[in-house]
Order: sequence, then C-alpha cells, then structure tokens
Amino acid sequence: MNILLWLSSFVLIVTVSASNQLSDEECTRLGFRREELTRKRCLELAKFGLNTIKEDCLRCVKEDAKSSLRKKYTKARLEVCGCNLANYPQIQAFIKSDRPKQYENLAIKWVRGTLPTMKLLDENGNLAEELSLTKWDTDTVTEFLDEHLK
Repeated sequence: MNILLWLSSFVLIVTVSASNQLSDEECTRLGFRREELTRKRCLELAKFGLNTIKEDCLRCVKEDAKSSLRKKYTKARLEVCGCNLANYPQIQAFIKSDRPKQYENLAIKWVRGTLPTMKLLDENGNLAEELSLTKWDTDTVTEFLDEHLK
C-alpha cells in the first residue's frame, strides 16, 4: 500500500512541476532565453540578491537544454530610449563603456519610448529574435554577445 501512495505522490509532484513551467513567450518577456538556461545559472542569481527572479528563471529552464547548440546571429541591435536609460543603470553602463566597440556587428539605436531590447538579425538583416534586457546586467549582455554574434 505504501508503494501506491508513494507512486501517486510522485505523479502529483511531476504534474505540478510541469504545470509550473513558463512558456517560451513568457520567458522571453522576462528576459530569459529558455533554450540556454541552466539550473546552475538560475541558482547563481541568489548570490546577487535576485531571489525574486530566480524562481521565474528556474521555471524557464529546459531540462534537456544543450549549451553547445546556441544560435549565432549575424547582427544585433540594442534599442533603448534615452529617457528610460537612467532606470536601467546596468544597460546604461554597458552602452557608455567601451564594450559595444568590441562588437563590430552590434548597433545601438535610440528609439523613443523603448525599454532596453536586444534585436537579433539573421544574415538577410531580418529580425530573428527579440529579447527584453530590463533585468540584465553588463556582464550578462557581454556574455550573451560573445556567445551569439558571429
């Protein structure tokens, strides 16, 4: 009888865990690239006092994600409104530093009313992917560009 109780509890836990997963769209809106997240990266958020986003991060992790299958893009465009920049000091620090100069295929575009957004373009210059940067820090932006720009 105990095995039956244990089995039903296990099935309930798996069902609840699966229902707590966020969709790709929800994860992107939160600034997470679901196909690349690892549990370890999410747990490291606690080191920086980011427990509030750690749970969302964990809900975006794909258990079978392979870090070696990361997409590469021809160009990237960081779009932001100058009036919003002060609200995102990490993005402001990235833009005002020498870091953007390291990426010849990165453009900074000032778009009125836009929150910090990374637009990734394919070889034809078409929009391939768009990510919110509102919760990113300078190191995350740099790491992302290092991994995803050709």
